[in-house]
Amino acid sequence: MTDIVAMGTKIKQEAAQLPLVAENCDSFWNKEIRPLFTDESLSFRVKTLKGNYVKYVNLDNGATTTPFATLKQHVDEMLDTYGSVHRGSGQKSIITTREYDASRNVIRDFVGGFDGRLVAEILAQEYGIGVRAGAFCTYEYIRKLKNISDEQDCKIAQEVDRGITRNIPSIIRASFAVYNTLEDCDRFIDAITQIARNGFAHYLPNYTQDEMTGVWTAIES
Repeated sequence: MTDIVAMGTKIKQEAAQLPLVAENCDSFWNKEIRPLFTDESLSFRVKTLKGNYVKYVNLDNGATTTPFATLKQHVDEMLDTYGSVHRGSGQKSIITTREYDASRNVIRDFVGGFDGRLVAEILAQEYGIGVRAGAFCTYEYIRKLKNISDEQDCKIAQEVDRGITRNIPSIIRASFAVYNTLEDCDRFIDAITQIARNGFAHYLPNYTQDEMTGVWTAIES
């Protein structure tokens, strides 16, 4: 009976704290999260089958997420000078090509020479962090980031026909959700930074890759 009374008291105490938790969440949202996005992005409306417009609720942030205000501002500014990439000799084409190449180089440096499947395994085994690895329906873009030539691409396609997926280029994807914390972000960034500093060769003695699938696994010591 004493245990039941104690449990009831605990439940009442936790229930009393719920409004405070909700208030803190609202405060964090308004102070830290909302300023990162534009009002237009957060209040985007879509038309339903009934013909009325409702505020869009996006629960597919892994693939389609709301752009940061700073990113949207930069894109809007670049639209004034937008031109064909790697085509034409006009000033707009030159400016756009320069920005495109600079952005691609940043991404290429981040992707680096690592196989995304190996990075995912290292993150899981050594840092306790789960991510996805693959091409994510953007194979053509990723193979360009990895500098895979047309000849190499044909060879990969022939291998896939034989059931060999080892050489399909891959990167990692970290999809954050509402329950992830700033500490989670810091842990991920610190881990990626350390992996990049260590270099690919550092991990080869401790991991093995499947000859057919390309999946990496840690070697048990």
